[in-house]
Amino acid sequence: MQIGKKLYYDLATGNPIKLRESRSGSCIDTTTEQDFAAYSELQGRVPSTVGEIQFEFGQYESEFVQYPYHVDITQTPHVIAWDAAIGQT
Repeated sequence: MQIGKKLYYDLATGNPIKLRESRSGSCIDTTTEQDFAAYSELQGRVPSTVGEIQFEFGQYESEFVQYPYHVDITQTPHVIAWDAAIGQT
């Protein structure tokens, strides 16, 4: 089984809160409720103020390593936006 990354972000700003990493092998996908209970970055947050984007396994793997990112909340649905100019040296 292969499960892609899941990005939780602030719905008001688009700022990332938690990036759950990809998983493979004998694993199961977790629900949003399970992630809120498991990750300290999500605990104590009001779920209705947090968005999430699920990615396919391996999707944007090199971009996540290379560039800072945020979520463009002006688009519907919300999409990840790569801050490429900031990531270049």
